[in-house]
Amino acid sequence: MAIWWNPSRGATLGVEWELQLIDAASKLLRQDAREVISALRGRDEAGPQPKIHDELMQSTVEVVTGVCSTVSEAVADLAATIADLQRITDMRGTMLACAGTHPVSDWRDAKMVPVQRYAELVEQMQWLARRIQTFGVDVHVGLRDGSKAIPIVNALAAYLPHFPGADRVEPILGRARHRARLEQGGHLRRVADRRSAATAGGLE
Repeated sequence: MAIWWNPSRGATLGVEWELQLIDAASKLLRQDAREVISALRGRDEAGPQPKIHDELMQSTVEVVTGVCSTVSEAVADLAATIADLQRITDMRGTMLACAGTHPVSDWRDAKMVPVQRYAELVEQMQWLARRIQTFGVDVHVGLRDGSKAIPIVNALAAYLPHFPGADRVEPILGRARHRARLEQGGHLRRVADRRSAATAGGLE
């Protein structure tokens, strides 16, 4: 089957940055992404905010850039959008944070955004999706020549062991969609280890 290549005008990049919404008083995740985004849209009579979106859980807002030619351009794009976002969150007593996860918030307090595709995801994955509390950064890279894509991916393959390690500390290299599976796989291994220890009479 042929794969149609959508060429970029050159080497380009775009960034999707997931930010935590944190209550300024309790320092716990705050489940009000919909209200924050609605407040932003209420200030923009021209239409919805194309650079600020919700995610699976109400504790997350995603800030996206346009198609950028340089890293500096992407940084400036993000900074302008976040400044606008902060004007709303500051008035609501909400803080923004960038980290792989929240250290103490309970996943059982999370509220899912009422969107059909998210409901389908939870239906497919059940508690694995319900308990996820990860926040990441996706970096999309555009190429002019499709013949370069596979060689670049092959070259990056040598660094695959480094990506999850850096991603666990601070997700700046791009989460892709493997993060959930890595987290879920780790959890299942821990469950299996606990069961084995219990069977052997050991302590965790």
